[in-house]
Amino acid sequence: MSMIIDSLRGVAGLFKYALRTFSLTLFAIECLYGPLLTAIVLWIVIAEDSLLRLILALSINVILVMLLGLFVSFQFTMSKTVSRFLERTAIGRRIFDALFDLVLGISDESPEGRFSAPQSMHGMSLSELEDKLNAAGDVLLSQKVVAATLPRLALWFAGKIQRTLVWATIRVIIRSCSSEGSNSSIDLLMLRQNLADVIDAKIADYLKLHATRLMISLFISVSLLAILLAYGIRQIPF
Repeated sequence: MSMIIDSLRGVAGLFKYALRTFSLTLFAIECLYGPLLTAIVLWIVIAEDSLLRLILALSINVILVMLLGLFVSFQFTMSKTVSRFLERTAIGRRIFDALFDLVLGISDESPEGRFSAPQSMHGMSLSELEDKLNAAGDVLLSQKVVAATLPRLALWFAGKIQRTLVWATIRVIIRSCSSEGSNSSIDLLMLRQNLADVIDAKIADYLKLHATRLMISLFISVSLLAILLAYGIRQIPF
């Protein structure tokens, strides 16, 4: 059974929270942003009186807003749900420890790790560390998601949370080392000691920042695309 999903004893409650968050976010986007963008697009298109242009612009705009709403709602929901999960279970520390145990080769059979020389743990490049963390993440994600019987959708949801947590933990570790430069030697033991007590908060902050940046860029991109398409439709000789 996956070490990560062992903490999902309340997966049903978490799933309900995610569904509620997704529904409210989608409703807000479709009811607030959608009409605003539609009004702008229609204002551009109806400058030339043509019913076909109006229908075409409205159809494209509805599709864009719906796709944007679904994608943004999903990203926002995952960020909120995983952050809530972190606050309730402190699972980030367990993932962090599991990743470092795999990188250092620590196991029940080899508690001292696979490094024969102590200096191996005190001198690793950023690129080497990233490769090892990614490989360790693949090992964690290859584990069975749950042992209990759950609905297919809940299994998929649990898998998404697992993948998001592992990915975010790796990114936080790498970002914490990036300030030292890609050619700097990284002391793994010192890195583990510095991040161990704050990793959950850093993962939550990183997920919120990543989701915010992604959503802002999507809103801007879709708005510009809709406006450009409206001007293009306006030039079609209907």
